[in-house]
Amino acid sequence: EAWVKLDDYISSGNPQVIYAMGMGPAYLRVNSDEKLYFSTYCSSSCGGSSNQYLTGSTALVPGVWYHVAAVFSESQDSMAVYLNGTLDGNATLPSSYNLHSYSSYDYIGRGNSFFGTYYFDGLIDEVRVSYTARTSIQLTTIISIYNWTHPAVVSVRVNVQ
Repeated sequence: EAWVKLDDYISSGNPQVIYAMGMGPAYLRVNSDEKLYFSTYCSSSCGGSSNQYLTGSTALVPGVWYHVAAVFSESQDSMAVYLNGTLDGNATLPSSYNLHSYSSYDYIGRGNSFFGTYYFDGLIDEVRVSYTARTSIQLTTIISIYNWTHPAVVSVRVNVQ
């Protein structure tokens, strides 16, 4: 999850990367329609296509800060994208779908794949990567804690159970 702000509309067909997990098993991007675009790549024997794609339903407007999140759950066979704490798109995965693991660095604001880097044209702030699949309630709690015009020059620590 992260806070993002596009500098301009995306003019080319290449999606701009917010976060890339290693060499590509999971990417959170903004596509040429300014919508969240989440893609995953599984190991062999996925029970279907090795690539899974999910596009959000809301177009992002340049110059506006958004809280974005992508959730992948092997145990629940699902993937989802959230915009400002609200579910913006979801998909069901094949039951044998396991995220492929590459040993590589993660990237913020650019990708790292054989198909291109796709730099993010804008600002990215407060990136958080978790190995726990968050729920919409947890994401909404984070949004309500940071309910001001972003970025702000304050520090808030809340232990929400």
